[in-house]
Amino acid sequence: MSDQMDCGTDQALTVGRARSLANILVMTEEMLESARNDHWDDVTAMEERRRQALSECFSDPIPEEHADLFTEALAAMLHMNEELIALLENAK
Repeated sequence: MSDQMDCGTDQALTVGRARSLANILVMTEEMLESARNDHWDDVTAMEERRRQALSECFSDPIPEEHADLFTEALAAMLHMNEELIALLENAK
C-alpha cells in the first residue's frame, strides 16, 4: 500500500509541477506582451515572480518519463526570452 501512496504522491507532484511550468509559460508570454507595449516596470515585477516560480518548480529532479514535456516547455520559454532580450536591447 505504501508503494501505491508513493506512486500517487509522485504523480500528484509531477502534475503540480507541470501546472506550475504552464503558469510560468503564461507569465513569460505576459512579460513579452508587456515588453512589446514598453511596460518595463511590469516586466521587472513579473520576472521576480517568475524566477521564484522557476526555482520552486525545479527544486527537485524532473522524472525521466516527463523530461520531454519539460524540455519542450523550457525551449518555448527560452525562445520568448530571446525576444524579450531583443526588445530590451531596442528599448535602450
